Amino acid sequence: MSDDTWNCGIECPEDWIPLPLEPGIDLGAWALEQAKELAAATSEEVDAEALMYDLRERAADSRGREPVFAFGLYPEGFDTALAVLEVDVIHPDAEVPSITLDWITEVFATGDFQEPEVERATVPAGPAVRIRQGLAGRGTGESGERSLMETVTYGVRPPGIESAVMVLVSWTAPGLVDLMTAAADQIVHTLKITT
Repeated sequence: MSDDTWNCGIECPEDWIPLPLEPGIDLGAWALEQAKELAAATSEEVDAEALMYDLRERAADSRGREPVFAFGLYPEGFDTALAVLEVDVIHPDAEVPSITLDWITEVFATGDFQEPEVERATVPAGPAVRIRQGLAGRGTGESGERSLMETVTYGVRPPGIESAVMVLVSWTAPGLVDLMTAAADQIVHTLKITT
């Protein structure tokens, strides 16, 4: 199969809100409308202005990385995303002519704070590697302290194509590693490659 004749799709539960990545979408207007809808749909008290700001910032941040898809996890009653999920594709090039699971592991398992947990798996879309790890987040405040960002990264090598599909879930709230790993596992199993 030629590497340019396929598409990928993924399904997320309802509390994962798709973030608009297209440059023509006004993120401020989108975030305002989305925040109104989310605030109206919850029985919890939500700061709609904080929610709007968070939606806009998360979408702008993801848009800057140019993934194929991006989602923010907004459980009922939350005015900030609990986690972000992005799907991207890595194509081979002159520098890396063959994308393998070993190469994905070598490049993506950095282990800033602890040794990454690396597991091989087979998901419906193909052979995969799952990397769980803690990374240094952005500096915060004047002191430049860096927060811990935890991630679960799946690199999937669908049969018959040369590229790899990457699914990355990231969060900064402590104590969520098991919950987010289970969510990533569930979502990556919905990854579909179509021709």
